[in-house]
Amino acid sequence: HESVLFPSFDAGLRFVKDLSNQRTLKPASCRLLDNEQFRLGQAMTGEQSSLESFKSYLSKKMGFYLGNLSEKTVACATITFEGSAAEVRFQKKIICELSAAHGGILAGSRVSKSGYDLTFAIAYLRDFAMNYNILGESFETFV
Repeated sequence: HESVLFPSFDAGLRFVKDLSNQRTLKPASCRLLDNEQFRLGQAMTGEQSSLESFKSYLSKKMGFYLGNLSEKTVACATITFEGSAAEVRFQKKIICELSAAHGGILAGSRVSKSGYDLTFAIAYLRDFAMNYNILGESFETFV
């Protein structure tokens, strides 16, 4: 897993489109989360140790400072790799180059994992809301 933070959904969308146009080996999956989905996924992460919490806080502050990111507009691409060790290294190299070209910052596997967990949790949140006569649905598309 890997995740990339982008300054806006539009920057993330350009990244995903460029990734889909690559003629080389591509990651198994790439999902772009808008700001609301990303923040919800981060809020749903499990308990962290004091050290993990401090590392997370520090990396978030550095990422937002160095990457010119705003908590109100940041979008996140969650990426899954498959293949041999050499193929995965190649895919990660492509992701690193493309994300930098679109103003993205690599955010690591933990952020990606929480994004994927959110995908599964949304169905349960929808079913819970239906118990209170609140209708909602998630919508996914692919490029």
